[in-house]
Amino acid sequence: MSTRTVGYLGGEGAAAYLTLTTALTESSNLRDVVKMTANNTAGTLTDGATVLGQIVAFSPDESQCTVKVKGILTNIPYNAGTLPAIGDPIQGQGDNSVDIGVAGSIAPRGTVIAVDTSAVTLTVLL
Repeated sequence: MSTRTVGYLGGEGAAAYLTLTTALTESSNLRDVVKMTANNTAGTLTDGATVLGQIVAFSPDESQCTVKVKGILTNIPYNAGTLPAIGDPIQGQGDNSVDIGVAGSIAPRGTVIAVDTSAVTLTVLL
């Protein structure tokens, strides 16, 4: 049975977290950006997928992960072939990175608030 928990923390602004079932692992997927793959289940991004949030923790048995679904996400890898601009929305790229959201699509989510071209990462506000 899966559980679903929503939490709110202060600090960097209101943040929200969900605890979801997953087949991902802490050693390979901590801080990854994920999507919904089934009822109450988080999984890896696919090309064009809507970004749910970023994994911030795993349960001790790794059957569940905590996903930050609202707030500021940091160190999000982006597709190096497409340079996102400040203010762009993002969507899944399929190689566990994100890309610029396609206009008119339902997939784009969030707003790019910083781009680090050296590290090829973004800071995104969801």
